[in-house]
Amino acid sequence: MLLPPVRMVCCSAFGSAFERAGAEASVPVMKPNEAMFDAAFSHGHRIAMIYTFPPVVAGLEQEFSEAAKARRSTAKIVSVFCDGALVAKRAEDGATHGQLTADCVAGIKGADVILLAQFSMASAADAARERTTIPVLTSPQAAITQMLRRIERGGKDDPC
Repeated sequence: MLLPPVRMVCCSAFGSAFERAGAEASVPVMKPNEAMFDAAFSHGHRIAMIYTFPPVVAGLEQEFSEAAKARRSTAKIVSVFCDGALVAKRAEDGATHGQLTADCVAGIKGADVILLAQFSMASAADAARERTTIPVLTSPQAAITQMLRRIERGGKDDPC
């Protein structure tokens, strides 16, 4: 079986560009966080989102709200800033980045699912999962899972 070309672009700051590309492209286009939000809706209505870069949070919250509305979901998101994790990541200190992210995740109570908001946080997912019983999702993992489902279904959308 010949597989369609697959591209993953991983910056949520370009959401409107992804929408334009999706309208004009001959191949399916998925926004970076689309699959993670879809997966989150399947876990429940109380969503916690950990982020390390404050300028992204407003756009992510808006994208989440639009996705919830489109799916007629009553899900609500609470965003939590993980102070210091981005500084550690930029200093190439993965251990500290992972520890700080895991500490933030460990502090989340009452959520049905926890989202690590940025692709750059995905490397901390295992450490975060060790500190909670709440499912922890990342956008790269969710996107790859959804792309594989789409390929298996012949390119059809699969909203989890």
